[in-house]
Amino acid sequence: MALTDADGNLENDPPKLCELFSQQFAEVFNAPLRTLAIDDSDSFFRRGATEHQELCELQFTDDDILAAIKTIRPTAAPGPDEFPAILLKSCCSELTKPLQMLFSRSFQTGIVPGLMKKARITPIYKKGLRTDPSNYRPVALTSHIMKVMEKIIVQTVTSYLEMNLLMNPGQHGFRVGYSCLSQLIEHYENILE
Repeated sequence: MALTDADGNLENDPPKLCELFSQQFAEVFNAPLRTLAIDDSDSFFRRGATEHQELCELQFTDDDILAAIKTIRPTAAPGPDEFPAILLKSCCSELTKPLQMLFSRSFQTGIVPGLMKKARITPIYKKGLRTDPSNYRPVALTSHIMKVMEKIIVQTVTSYLEMNLLMNPGQHGFRVGYSCLSQLIEHYENILE
């Protein structure tokens, strides 16, 4: 499978080009293992949590929304909703209240607007022959508005887990103050012991 036709070019046939990338990305996709699925989330997340206060409510404050918007690059490509990052950043103070209402309602009802759940998959060239689809990786472009909501939720949940010492001590990825280096140092010390 190559990204070229008989003339050596598929730029004039975008649907065929999309189909080639779709086939490539589908071939390398791994479906989640059913054995890792959580069937009863209530009991799973209550395991080991005895005296810890429950995380029952999540507030979307103006400060949280503004802080999350500041982390988005102004040049970031928009998702399927076509809402540009530069507009979100430029109008952040005007959009704070509507976003707060949208996020709160969505969180309370458990319903996320359909367009906000979609992603635009874009192939990004890695290395090697540009005509080989396996030399590209798929990147999902999602809504900047949903990224703001996700950042606030992640920050709240992470803070709760850290404050209640519910994070696995061996977890070094995606934690403040931890890294590959801290994991390697801990591993090295375990070996020395």
